[in-house]
Amino acid sequence: EPAIDRALGRLEAHVDAGKLWVAPWQDVGDRLVSLDALTLTYHANGSATLANDGTEAIHGLTFAIPRDVEIAGAGASLSASAIRHDKGRTTAWLDLEPGASVTLTARSGSSTVMLAAAKRAKILPGKP
Repeated sequence: EPAIDRALGRLEAHVDAGKLWVAPWQDVGDRLVSLDALTLTYHANGSATLANDGTEAIHGLTFAIPRDVEIAGAGASLSASAIRHDKGRTTAWLDLEPGASVTLTARSGSSTVMLAAAKRAKILPGKP
């Protein structure tokens, strides 16, 4: 397919120029398997808990909230350098060791922001 070949060629040029890193398929597969052990629970008080029920650490676990908020995490380190504020979006990342969990809360000014799923979704490795 010519359009796909052109797109892959552009990606290759970015990789060759050092502007883009593409993970090896083995790493992508390992990441999907580790994410399968992740549980997300929403609480009535507006917080949400991420738990690593697996046997391997999940490094660089990234999540985003579609608002500019102040975010805090109880149970895992969530440093200021691991939080990015963009217009209308807050992104954060952390490491979650096996068996560990973090409860996240978000605030906008003095108000609690309810963390809730926009829609239900589950990543299933190996399924289309």
